[in-house]
Amino acid sequence: MKKALSLITILLCIMQAAFSQAPELKNIIPNSYQKLTRLSEAEERAFMESEAAIKAVSVIDNYHIRQKQLSELHYQVFAETDCGLQFYRLLVSESPLEAAYTAEYKSKTITADENLSENTVFQIVFIKTKTNALQKIGLFPYADKWATQGKTEGFTFNDLMIKTLNKSEIGFFVTEVSVGFVVDRSKLDENKVKIDYYTCKNQIAAYNRTWFSKYHIDESITDVSKDSIDIQASDCLFDAKCPLKYSIQNAFDGNPSTSYVENTEDDLMKIIFRKIAIRKDLEIKFAVTNGYASNASLYTDNNRIKKCGVANGKNTPFLVELSDMDLNYQIKTINRDESAYTGLFEFVVEEVYLGKKYNDTCLAELNFWDYSEKEWFFGDL
Repeated sequence: MKKALSLITILLCIMQAAFSQAPELKNIIPNSYQKLTRLSEAEERAFMESEAAIKAVSVIDNYHIRQKQLSELHYQVFAETDCGLQFYRLLVSESPLEAAYTAEYKSKTITADENLSENTVFQIVFIKTKTNALQKIGLFPYADKWATQGKTEGFTFNDLMIKTLNKSEIGFFVTEVSVGFVVDRSKLDENKVKIDYYTCKNQIAAYNRTWFSKYHIDESITDVSKDSIDIQASDCLFDAKCPLKYSIQNAFDGNPSTSYVENTEDDLMKIIFRKIAIRKDLEIKFAVTNGYASNASLYTDNNRIKKCGVANGKNTPFLVELSDMDLNYQIKTINRDESAYTGLFEFVVEEVYLGKKYNDTCLAELNFWDYSEKEWFFGDL
């Protein structure tokens, strides 16, 4: 049975790759590119001439964007349908977008003649309202450069994952991944200077978090960050070409072929939930798809979770044990004692099954039962 399920997963991945409409976006929008279809050149031009698009671009807080006329900017527009609702993603930059699609963020050496700064791409997401008007619901910079007063610099990558939760609700995950590096710019005029990214276990260390909000499809959706739940995770593995490939949103996308992969010294992980209401009395029920469940080989090559549970930072965690070699959902219930904290809580991993090839611990899916609504909080299993 498990082999059959693994084969089905592989076939689904092959089908998705074959029929994906925007494969060029795989590196910057890894959770959504299969669902996107690019508009025609005439449709894109009409979209950019709309009042909603002109207004959305005009308020982008970026010096280089503000210095250019709308006609001088580089842009592409993609359509997406979720839960029966129509969305559009406008990607806009001062430079050709293709450079961002193929950019690689890794340690290297540069000279004074080379440009260290990458070009920021701004993703503006719109929804088509019931009156067929365009309503902006979010702005997300990708490869946004930052710097401290010292020698530390870095990039922040953002994306929006739209997910159908059930027949009447839609969810939004706004994900942020950030990496830092050190470079001594004072020596650029002298010779080649090395850019060193911060690492853990000889892998680039990436800070990551996501904000989750949900709407009923009959509601007016104006802001995907409205009343959001803040989900902060242990540092994740960073892919130099696809920065969001292993970050925390993968644990909630409903796709077992993607995984959140930690990058910590002890190979354990912690996921902190703020502003979430899923408990009844002192019982918590959750569902986990363990490991890197894309296929059996990746599953056994990497670490899998053995003991996991919930805590609030100071209290002793309430733990359960997961079975190994199970690529399906495992549903567990934890009963806490009366001293347990009932507000903010953490999903913690305390022990792992060791991988044959890698020491990264992977989590394919995580969901919690909402007792008040009698449904799975992050969408149907």
